[in-house]
Amino acid sequence: MADKLLALPRITIGDEDYRFHAAHPDRGLMKHEAVPGGSTVLERFMMKILTESSPWSSRLGVRHRADNPIPEKKTHVTETQTIYTTHTRRQAGLQTTSNPAAEELANARPMMSGWETTLGPDRRMILSSHRILKLGTWNIRTLYQAGKLENVSREMSRYNLEILGLSEVRWDNSGEHKLQSGQKLLYSGFQTQQKVHTHGVGLLLSNAASKSLISWTPHGHRILEATFRTQQKRIKLKIILAYAPTNDATAEDKDDFYDQLDNITTKNKNSKDISMLIGDLNAKVGADNTGIEQVMGREGLGTRNDNGERLVDFCTRQDMVIGGTIFPHKDIHKATWISPDERTKNQIDHICISKKFRNTLLDVKARRGADADTDHYLVTAKLQLKLKRIQKPTQTRIKYDTRKLQNENIKQQFILTLRNRFEALNDDVGNIQIDESDINEPWNKIKEVINKTSKDILGPLSYEIKPWISEESLLLIEERRKIKENILSANEIDKQTLNEEYRKYNKEIKKSVRRDKRRYTENLANEAEEAMKKNNLRELYMTTKKLCGKTNQTSSKHIRDKDGKLIDNDKDTEARWVEHFSALLNRPAPANPAIITPAETNLDINCSAPTIEEIKSAIKGLKNNKAAGPDNITAEILKADVNLSAEILFPIIHKIWSNETFPDDWKNGCIKTLVDKSSIRGG
Repeated sequence: MADKLLALPRITIGDEDYRFHAAHPDRGLMKHEAVPGGSTVLERFMMKILTESSPWSSRLGVRHRADNPIPEKKTHVTETQTIYTTHTRRQAGLQTTSNPAAEELANARPMMSGWETTLGPDRRMILSSHRILKLGTWNIRTLYQAGKLENVSREMSRYNLEILGLSEVRWDNSGEHKLQSGQKLLYSGFQTQQKVHTHGVGLLLSNAASKSLISWTPHGHRILEATFRTQQKRIKLKIILAYAPTNDATAEDKDDFYDQLDNITTKNKNSKDISMLIGDLNAKVGADNTGIEQVMGREGLGTRNDNGERLVDFCTRQDMVIGGTIFPHKDIHKATWISPDERTKNQIDHICISKKFRNTLLDVKARRGADADTDHYLVTAKLQLKLKRIQKPTQTRIKYDTRKLQNENIKQQFILTLRNRFEALNDDVGNIQIDESDINEPWNKIKEVINKTSKDILGPLSYEIKPWISEESLLLIEERRKIKENILSANEIDKQTLNEEYRKYNKEIKKSVRRDKRRYTENLANEAEEAMKKNNLRELYMTTKKLCGKTNQTSSKHIRDKDGKLIDNDKDTEARWVEHFSALLNRPAPANPAIITPAETNLDINCSAPTIEEIKSAIKGLKNNKAAGPDNITAEILKADVNLSAEILFPIIHKIWSNETFPDDWKNGCIKTLVDKSSIRGG
């Protein structure tokens, strides 16, 4: 609230306002931009608080420099790349604008002690360290089909998988796609403007797994790489998802694939990391492990082919073990592919792991019950992997459902409750003798009452998820899955009848899903039309975004050094942020400083404390639909009753004005990192 009400991130210099933004260091996005402004109570308030010397003589004149000690600045980053900055005084030589007059004025106005910029961890939970991690790989033949991704997502949830590697995704380009269920798909395909829709790989992550993701890199239409945090700070889980050429492909294609795979695996290789290779490798390794006992066991299926020899050679070079050949299972739980006539079964989908962490892998097994209209079986693995738990922030951000204030009855109830709770509090705040140490006490009381009222009347904001697939389609998918289970245990005579029934259900599912998709699209179009009629641009934009099927093209919040190398070490990340802000904020003084002549006459500027009418005007000028600060108080809450809000804030603002001391909450601001999209483009 404070950064909006009192315009703390904005400093008025001359006839212009300056706002400051921070972003990704590689793109140099911390910048300042001038916004036309004028002299208001908010600007006077801000300048008075920033001033510790005599009052200004002119709005454009230069004030006398105060004798302040050399400032100190500390900048550090948590393991979630959250930035914390603390200033005790404006540092010598600190430049925040290219305007010479503004520079001189800024140097003459040192910042008060205690200012800090903080942002709590944005990944509040990751993969649990108290249970077995389950991951899998599956060739699903295509995701370029209505309803297929939702089908695969449901099967992933049914088998409690945190990470699922997908082959033959058939999505072009690369990026991220967030599902309504909270799962996230990282995909990599042909990097072209033309529609190819062949090959392609994808990594489907649960909500918890996506929060432990450090980084991911697409490598064309056959390989995708992702890195995750583990329980040990120095050990990371590196997963390489690959879709190899078939055994009938040319030797040149196979050589190119394994050369690329070798380069990716070797690059930035760390012996402490857990490296895994998963996917449809189209390789039959067989059961004979003579001479290669360190690479595979005797539980393989079939006879080794050319692709199998290449996979064994690769695992030998990279010190990996083929997990599907280690654990004893029935042959039906080893085969990962079945021919259309159901007579030939092969083991061509694999999960491999670093030899050093062989004991981490507990089991690898094919799951025949998973159904997504594909000739491959889902292959799952269990790992006793403990992933790092990130400490939750002490102050949890809460979004209140301010949309309820549009209901007049709820709005009146909110105003009445808030007014009743402040009847006694206003007297306490107004009569307290405040010095620099206890300014937080009255503000905390105000914040507590506003938050308690918002929680009781408005409640937290909840997003209603409306799946576009109808219940009818979901029931058909479930019936098809049951038929597949019957096929697995039926005799040859009954299989023909069941296969016909399976194909019949498959056709009905495709028709039903396409019908659901059309209905969903039409409903979104109607919602967009209604929003446009009501001039609700926010709703129109959100609906249009859904209608266009726009996917999230950003990557995880990792950064790179000056050479473009990915940083995944917390200490190096912290040093990189310090380096970035030190170079950005500490710039040399201009060679030819500007000469500013004093003003001939002093301007008549009202420096008295803001009146209640000015506070009301400031509250009315707040923009809606903006994120709250650490106090969780939004503009909509204050604007529910402008008169009441002004009455509540008037005493404490006057105390702040006279004492020139801010509450701690008002010194907190957020620096948000932005991802350079070019860093996730694959080749």
